[in-house]
Amino acid sequence: MPHIWNGYEGGRQYAHRIRDTREWFYQHREYIKFGPFVMNPRPDDALVPVEFTSTSCTLIHRSVLEKMSDECGDQWFVMDDDLKGGGEDRRFFDIAKRAGFQSYVDRSCVVGHLVGDIATSSADFIAWDSVSEFSGTGEP
Repeated sequence: MPHIWNGYEGGRQYAHRIRDTREWFYQHREYIKFGPFVMNPRPDDALVPVEFTSTSCTLIHRSVLEKMSDECGDQWFVMDDDLKGGGEDRRFFDIAKRAGFQSYVDRSCVVGHLVGDIATSSADFIAWDSVSEFSGTGEP
């Protein structure tokens, strides 16, 4: 599933952005394929604002880290157990937001996660989502 989250209830709850990611890939069907890749040409609507995402492939300007240091020193990534599944990524993006930075995901860069030696991809997400919908366990 995509590691893209929206926040609800003032940041007390989060939900994966499954529906809009699925619809985006259906609009760009030529990019539903296996393995990591960068879309070329890059779709104009690839960049989307997010509450937080995985930091497995993240570009962060040094000035963001410097500004965040006012609150957290050099401890940008610390496990956050206050929210089930929150982890260090959510905490990082919360501090960046308080420091005045909006976070974005560029959907044209499909990196996936490693499952053994194989990186997941947009095709894996669509297959997972199709099974979830078919079995009745997906979102409405």
